Amino acid sequence: MKRRIFIVCAAIVVIAAGVWILVNPGQRFGISTQAFTTYNRLSLPMVDLQVRGDGAMRLVSKSHKVDAEQLDSLTQVQVLTLRTGEALKKFNSLREQGVRVAIHVHSTC
Repeated sequence: MKRRIFIVCAAIVVIAAGVWILVNPGQRFGISTQAFTTYNRLSLPMVDLQVRGDGAMRLVSKSHKVDAEQLDSLTQVQVLTLRTGEALKKFNSLREQGVRVAIHVHSTC
């Protein structure tokens, strides 16, 4: 009986991990809602973050103001200001097209 429970629990974990990997692709944004962002399969609750054009990610201090110093590390030529959901879709779309793209995400608004 204990062995059966272990096998069922292990199967549930494997299935859940597989689903997580499918809906949260590597080097892209996955499940993201108010105050919860997933990038590169990593869940990041209540944080602001930047992803540079080379894919490197870093956490940044939470603020509604983004200054030139914060954007310098992104080395971005064109700057778009979009609502978070739209920005994540645009980022993923451009990344899938092979475009070198960077993003600054403020996840709680």
